[in-house]
Amino acid sequence: MKNIKQIVFSTLLLTFLFTSCEDFEEVKTPDFEVSVKQSIAVGEEVEFTIENAPNFLSFYSGEFGKEYQYRDRTNIEGTVNMSFDCAQNYQNGTSRSNPGLSIQYSSDYDGSGTAAAIAASNWTDISDKFILPTNRTYEWTNSGIGDITDLAAEGQSVYIAFKILAEGKTSEGNRQGEYRFNNFVIDLSVAGKTTTLPVTDLESTEWQTVNVQGSGDANTNEWIWWSNDFFRMNGTSADFTNEDWLITDKINLTAVLPDQAISLKSYSERLESFKHIYSEAGVYTVTFVGNNTTVYGNEEDVKELTIEVLE
Repeated sequence: MKNIKQIVFSTLLLTFLFTSCEDFEEVKTPDFEVSVKQSIAVGEEVEFTIENAPNFLSFYSGEFGKEYQYRDRTNIEGTVNMSFDCAQNYQNGTSRSNPGLSIQYSSDYDGSGTAAAIAASNWTDISDKFILPTNRTYEWTNSGIGDITDLAAEGQSVYIAFKILAEGKTSEGNRQGEYRFNNFVIDLSVAGKTTTLPVTDLESTEWQTVNVQGSGDANTNEWIWWSNDFFRMNGTSADFTNEDWLITDKINLTAVLPDQAISLKSYSERLESFKHIYSEAGVYTVTFVGNNTTVYGNEEDVKELTIEVLE
């Protein structure tokens, strides 16, 4: 009789443990709710109340660049803008009539970073799209916003180069110029939107420095990254022609990052409310993406709300 009781007890215990393990391994679909005022004013802090928040929760505000429907978008049509800061000094003597700096682009450069590859490629001067420095004082000049949409014809990717050509020689009473370059930005503006989408900038671009003509060393007569702050081409008093190129990596001018969500909570955090401020009037589709995620799998639920923001 005792053995029978032990067998029954063991069977019940194993059944309980097996069922408990199955329950533990089950990943439940998020069952959360979000409530909010349907109408608010520009600049007003809006509070979203969240009930039964899942393990992970993210938020798309519905503002430009933050829309759930564009979470996988990588290209967009619009106006491609480019800007940068530049400074110069010297370029004296008869060299003063030579601008020294020009902005070029190519769609057939092979990216190998050699003088031969530059010579074998077709380059187009687009300097007239920008304001270039005329003072010789190291004073920074902003280029203005240049429209380079035409460079993206038929979806082609391009290389953009900052070319220095200094032909003035010391024996002819010249001093070659020094140039500085910083704050390079390319972005996309879309009709009807007041903010832009980033394409690339100084830090996210891989740069090549190519010495085509002239004798360069660690600090002179070629482009270098100076003091972890800006690019510098330090021309000197020389009796040779100096030609140096600073070239971006290949840029797809209509490529953008997918719209991004804000992460509101992770597994161990509690969340009962969240606040956000809208700076422009309009009707926004707000999206919350909830996930219950464990080593056994992932379950997701998406909640959408509409908010009207008034002036």
